[in-house]
Amino acid sequence: MKSNVERLLLVDDNKADRESVRRALRSLQVSSILDVAEDGAQALEHLLKSPTSELPDVIIMDVNMPIMTGDEALTKIRQSERLRHIPVVFLTANDKQSQVMSGYKNGINAYLIKPANASGYRDLMARVQEFWLEAVVLPR
Repeated sequence: MKSNVERLLLVDDNKADRESVRRALRSLQVSSILDVAEDGAQALEHLLKSPTSELPDVIIMDVNMPIMTGDEALTKIRQSERLRHIPVVFLTANDKQSQVMSGYKNGINAYLIKPANASGYRDLMARVQEFWLEAVVLPR
């Protein structure tokens, strides 16, 4: 099935995690453009400067980042009329129930736990691809 997602935004301060996601998507032959930000502030700057035609279809974001956390960035995304429609998926190592609840209360669309190894990233990104990139109909 062809991807219905033209552009993804990956937000993570950990270079190894960013590379793991990038490699997993490449191995799955995901053709979507992958933009990258290293923290929530950089992600918001990217989102606010991007023309509407270049906004991501889905944002995959870590929670625990310096400068601006995923929760803080999510709050600003949901407050923006221009950005609030974009699905945000948290991808984080934090599985504390209080963090999960906070994410959903603040408007995330899914909460995923980072895998421990490359094969785990590939398996998880295959599920992300199947659901978010192929099955779901997203607004344009």
